[in-house]
Order: sequence, then structure tokens, then C-alpha cells
Amino acid sequence: MPVGERTGSIIHQDTARSVVASMGRVAAQFGTQRMLVGHGLFGLGLVPIQFWNELISDHDQTGADITIATDLPSPLFAAVCEGKILQMLGALPPDVALPEDASLSLRKLAEAANHQGERIVMRTKSFLQHYGVGWEYVARYIPSASAADFRLLEQAIENSVGVRSGGPLEGLVNLRSILVEQLERTHRRRSSQPTSISPLRRRILYASNPSAFSGGEQCLVSTVQALGRYDIELHCLVALEGVFTERLRAAGAVVHCPHRDFGTANIPTFVQLDAFLEQVQPDLIHCNGIVGPPLLALSRLKGIPLAQWARVAEMESLSAHLVAADSITAVSKFIARRASEELIRPQKVHVLYDPVDCGHFSQSTQTTRDIRRDLGIGPKEFMVLCVARFVPYKRHDVLMRAVALARQTHCNIRLVLVGEPETGRQDYYCSCMEQLRSLDLARSTLVLGFQQDIRSVEAASDAVVVCSDNEPLGTVVLESMALERPIIVSASGGLPEMIEDEITGLHCVPGDHSSLARQLCRICEETALGTHLGANARARAIERFSLEAHARSLLSIYEQILGQPLVPGTSA
Repeated sequence: MPVGERTGSIIHQDTARSVVASMGRVAAQFGTQRMLVGHGLFGLGLVPIQFWNELISDHDQTGADITIATDLPSPLFAAVCEGKILQMLGALPPDVALPEDASLSLRKLAEAANHQGERIVMRTKSFLQHYGVGWEYVARYIPSASAADFRLLEQAIENSVGVRSGGPLEGLVNLRSILVEQLERTHRRRSSQPTSISPLRRRILYASNPSAFSGGEQCLVSTVQALGRYDIELHCLVALEGVFTERLRAAGAVVHCPHRDFGTANIPTFVQLDAFLEQVQPDLIHCNGIVGPPLLALSRLKGIPLAQWARVAEMESLSAHLVAADSITAVSKFIARRASEELIRPQKVHVLYDPVDCGHFSQSTQTTRDIRRDLGIGPKEFMVLCVARFVPYKRHDVLMRAVALARQTHCNIRLVLVGEPETGRQDYYCSCMEQLRSLDLARSTLVLGFQQDIRSVEAASDAVVVCSDNEPLGTVVLESMALERPIIVSASGGLPEMIEDEITGLHCVPGDHSSLARQLCRICEETALGTHLGANARARAIERFSLEAHARSLLSIYEQILGQPLVPGTSA
């Protein structure tokens, strides 16, 4: 092995299930003072030798006890360990429970040692940064559990022979392409005869299995409104009746409600959906979220083109949907990048910003209802609004600390939180309520549940805050832009794509309550600034996020999928 020859080290192969357990056993057996660990597929040549050399050099220069290569595709692992941590590993009981993730195991052991007073210096080196590539070129996960998996690995290596011009990662890059091809062949098998598009009105089916109502559901309602002026039949499949189905019908869609979860992978669901698709005969299916295996499989078997919305930052739950889809509509460039990192062809990902009805969300179309009076907020009080489900990534904790800090100089600030706990997240909601009390904000804060008339609440606010971590888009931001409200967002996720700092709103540092408090104080003190930002925000909403702009972009994507105009005589 080249690394062994270069360093004059002993090469030892171990088949123990836990990498870290193997390290401890080998260290104890040989009295090892330094160990270079390569786990997974290094021996097959998928990771270039120069990375090993750089890892060793960096480790020597930093003088660390352990250097771990980060962001390697799972299950790859590489690290350089010194005697201090190897002795600790060798002393571990043989039956100690360790995570299968080797990097996580070593990090936990180092942290535990530091807590006990044993100073362990840990450093990391980024594999992807070293080569300047992203996950869209290298698979996050490499299957390696079966003979078929290893045949794919061998194929990737064979394809890389003689292709040195492709750079040092040609093996991993080729492997990603091979995995994508295999997944698409398995998940996207279409009937040999493509679905013929009716010469009459085209028919789009939107599928949305969750029946709750939040940002993603409102945006589908807006999409139906946006396409309403075109000669297209718009059908929606929604699991249960409720606010969502009511608003879809009001927007002009034909709503089908099976009164059950249609994402469950069982025979009755499959049969019911099969009959439903035979009845509706859609030209294209667009999934608004996770719809489950039955609808995905039937769309492939029947040859019905499939589009998939990507609205979440964590893609694991959407992986099968992304592979099966002919096209993916990502609600921001941030989400498009996340989707492109999965085992799919990045070329099928399109950015499609959600729309807002700028006519409905307008200061000139407000009702005469006095929301501030109803809420008990006086004309001289400054109303800060946050519309967000009570889930951790929305960072209510940062907002509450920021408001508490800002109230030290602006005691007229009133905080209004609109949202409900997510199913199974009641503990987070309770912790937020406790934090309000501990910050002495309980009396100056209103916590409201779902609001039928959210427009009036947004219009009544003096500032709107969205300080989430990795927010995909943020429906409340779009609505508040159209309503000319001053908006403060964290510079995270897709939010900076909607709000340009100092132009259409203000940015704060993600997770930094002091940064958010400073921006709140600016809006409180500078009325002209808030007016200027609000006017710019509405102009930007009309330009980029209107129903008309959304419809044009969406029809263009549909026509690419279908290979012909969706609306006869009309070009998107």
C-alpha cells in the first residue's frame, strides 16, 4: 500500500464491526504510538493518495492528538491518532457500546476525556474543501453491504482507469454517476409508451398527503390561484378535509379527499390510488411534499410524468421522491443546492419561488378590523410579529432573548407569536413558554394559535421577524413583503434570497440574539427606515414573487417535462 511504503508503517487489516473497537484492539496488541486509520473503501482506490499525504502532513504541523477527515462519504473514514488517544482506546472494555459512526465515536471519547481532565487536542480536515468540490459531485452515502454494491464500486474504478484528466476524485465522481443511474433505473421505470396528452384541456394533479395548514399548503393554494387564468384543469389530492381543502376549492381546484392517509405502503392504498388515477387521468402529477411509495410507484407504472416540490432543508425523508421525480421544484436556491447533493441528477432541479397574491396582501385591501385593539396593543406600542410553528429550527429562543434585550431601551415593544406546536413537539413549546417567564416577557407577549385571517395580523405589525436556522423560504416573509412591513431575517438558508440586506429588509447574524436586538432597535427608532424598506419589499414581491411570475416559471417547467406546450396556443 503506498501509504505504508511511504511511512514505513505496519499495515493491519481488521474485520471488527466497530472501527473504533478495532483501533483499540490493534493499539493494545502492537503497543502502537501512532495510527493512520483508513476505513471503508480506501483500499479500493476511491480516495486519492495525495489526500492521505496531506492528512498526515496537516496532523504533524498542528501537533494534535487526533486529526479526523470530515465530510467523507459514509462509510468512508480517515484519521491520524497519537499514542494518548490510542492508549485510551486500548483501555476500553471489550463490551463497551460505541456508535457505528467512527468519527462520532472518537469525538465523544475525546470530549469525555477532556471532561475528566485529560487534555485531548482534536483537529479536523475537510475532504471536500481540500478538493474544492461539493456533494453534488460526490455521493453522501456509498452502499457497501452486498456483492452488488461492490460490483458497482469496481465498475466505478474501472471507468476511472486512464481518465486522470478528470482530477483526483474521478473514482468517487464516477461512482456517484453509477449510483444515480442505478437508482433512477430502479425508481423511475416508466411504461414503454409515454402518456399521451389529451388534445382537450390539460389536467394537473397536485398531491399533498398532510392535511394541516402551514406555509407549504398556503403556497399550493397560491399556485392554484396563479394557474387559474390558464385553460388547465387543476385537481388536488389531499388526505383529509379541513382548512386546506376549503381554501383549495375556493382557489378553483377540484379537490379529491380519500379521508385517509394515502402514503401508507399497503395493498388497499395501492388499489384505491390505482382506481383514482384511472378516473382522473392526469397529464402530470406534482407532489407538494411526502406522498409515500404507492403514488410514486403508480406514476412510474402508468408512465405519468412526476414533479416533486422540495420545501425542506433535511432531504433524507424525500430521498425516494427526489429519485423518482422527472423534475424537482426547489423553493429557493438554498434548497436546490441541498437537493442536488442527493443521489440524483442535479440537472433536474429547478428553482421555483413560492408565490404571494400581491393583490390580496396589500395595504389598500385591508379590512376595517382593528387587530391591535382586539389584541390589546396600544397605538404607541411597537408590535413585533413572528409567525412560525413551534419547532426548534425556528429559533424562538433567539427571538425572545433579542426582544428582552431590546426592551431594556425600548420598553414599548410587544411580542406576538403566532403558531402551534408540531405534533410530538409539545416539549419545545413548553420550553418556550418557560423562557418567556424567565425573561420576564410573559406579560408583554401574546401567544396565538392558528389565525384564519393572518393578513390582518401581519398588516397590524410594526416589524416582522424570521430568525430561523436554514429556513427554506418563509411564506410569512413573502406576505409581509407584499404588505410593506419592515422585515428582519437571519442570514441563513433561503431567507437572504428574498430579503436583500438594507434594501428590502434587514439581516441579523444567525443564532445571535444581540445582532437581532440591534436591528429591532433600529426599526423602533427610525420610522423612515421601516417605511423605505417596506416600500422596496413590496416592489420586489411584485417583481419576483407575484402569482404571474410564479405561473410563467411553473408552466415553463411543466412544458420541459412534457416536451410540448401545456396550454395550446400559449407560450409560458
